[in-house]
Amino acid sequence: MQVAFVSGAHPSCNPRLLRCARQLAGWGHQVNVFHPVTDTALYSEDLELAAAGGWRSQVYFDWSHGPSRFRARLLRKLASRAARWGVQSIHALGYGIAELSRRLGEIRGHGLVIGQQEVGLWTAVQCLGDTRVWVDIEDWYSRDLPDAARSGRPLSLLTRLESTALSRADWCTTTSSALAEALSRTYDSPIPGVIYNLSHCSELPPWDGRYRDRASADRVSLHWFSQTLGPHRGLEVLFQAATRVPEDFEIHLRGRLQSQSWFDQVLPSELRDRVHLHPCVPNAELHTRICEHDIGLALEAPFCDSRNLTITNKLFAYLQAGLRVIATRTSGQLEILGDRQDLGETVAADDPDALAQAMTRMIQSHPNRSALPEPLPAWCWEDHKPLVAERLEAWFPEAGPGEAAP
Repeated sequence: MQVAFVSGAHPSCNPRLLRCARQLAGWGHQVNVFHPVTDTALYSEDLELAAAGGWRSQVYFDWSHGPSRFRARLLRKLASRAARWGVQSIHALGYGIAELSRRLGEIRGHGLVIGQQEVGLWTAVQCLGDTRVWVDIEDWYSRDLPDAARSGRPLSLLTRLESTALSRADWCTTTSSALAEALSRTYDSPIPGVIYNLSHCSELPPWDGRYRDRASADRVSLHWFSQTLGPHRGLEVLFQAATRVPEDFEIHLRGRLQSQSWFDQVLPSELRDRVHLHPCVPNAELHTRICEHDIGLALEAPFCDSRNLTITNKLFAYLQAGLRVIATRTSGQLEILGDRQDLGETVAADDPDALAQAMTRMIQSHPNRSALPEPLPAWCWEDHKPLVAERLEAWFPEAGPGEAAP
């Protein structure tokens, strides 16, 4: 069977898509991933992952092509301005929508279309009635981002797309039970299935005991990773709290820094020798990099419904690496941590004093690691394989899911 994934970002930046695409390809399906190219280095990584995962990269928009880039930037800029006046346009969803729309016929020809992110949501809705459609809602798109960033967003359009997908798609999934139930209540729709942002436990490489990030093995190390390091992500509160912790420690931040001037402004001078920045690493390396640290930081700021209800990759990545976690009390993160003090501590968001106290307690109770971390296999992608296989067998009984990937 032919399966089309549609995303508005590089596959290498979307572990959730990669896990599912690889699984379906491992079951014998012909998997095409439709995506834009906005960075040549990331595209090279996309192609390597495609070759290793058994799926094909299908580029619908190439940023390096000058005329296409100019047209896409102009269309998105005009669409964002129009959104401020209440005019909704699909071009505000991402770059290359015009190019993607010309390939809708090709996409509809697949036996199953899986839409991810906003561009994938729009594409999936266009395919309703023509083929099987699975919409994977990673965030609550119409209720995401800070208020200042929402003025140029096509919120009414996103709301209509979400409502249509949740009511009419063959299957909808999302990242937490909290988000699934909220979406169902809001749109009076069936409750989406829940697929957590988990890695294959069987594929997590063992840590070799080497330190590549840490400046000192004698200090307790706290780790934070995200695609982007910038405002409204909890870093401001972390830095305030860190100045109030009397213990010795270091903080490691991994991601693309959105603004050096912002970072220099919010980082207190007394922390400059303790806070270390690291670039993003390929997904295959991330687990071992996390393993060398002691405490994971999941300080999501619940400034909108999406941030409050979803569960990000980082929380599970820390737990799968054997780290204890300090997390903010969002509805999504409480779904996993709850009263599980063995897994870490939860704190109120925007409370540097509470965060400082939690950091102090965990640093004091966490001696420097003398043994390799023990992974927590209670949460694995393998747990979700039967759910996906059951759907495929129901839709395509003549094909079945195929043999499980190794």
